[in-house]
Amino acid sequence: MKFYLVPIGEQFSFQGQAYTKSGPLTASAEMDGKSKMIPRSANVKLLNSAEPTLQEVAKEKPVAINDIMNAVNAYHLECLEYLVTIQNEVSESTFKDTTSKINMAYDKLINNIKLLNQ
Repeated sequence: MKFYLVPIGEQFSFQGQAYTKSGPLTASAEMDGKSKMIPRSANVKLLNSAEPTLQEVAKEKPVAINDIMNAVNAYHLECLEYLVTIQNEVSESTFKDTTSKINMAYDKLINNIKLLNQ
């Protein structure tokens, strides 16, 4: 895992020594407490975390654009379903305006995803 992905306060191993991340570019050595600068791109190994972070997993396994589109579409449909549940609690104009804004945000997101795929 890259050093910049390690959360502050997390223990890790770098070049055979144990450290605790103390800042964006610094860590404290477990042995003597001295502060050391660690390059953002340095490969480190987490000591106390059994699960890799989401960012780490995402870097190892790219997600197919179709999977992303399916997730976005499912999210959008669920948002619209939640809107329907409050439809009777708000004015018709508020409901229509909110639905329109959610659909515009969805269209913008889809267009941005398509641009990234080119």
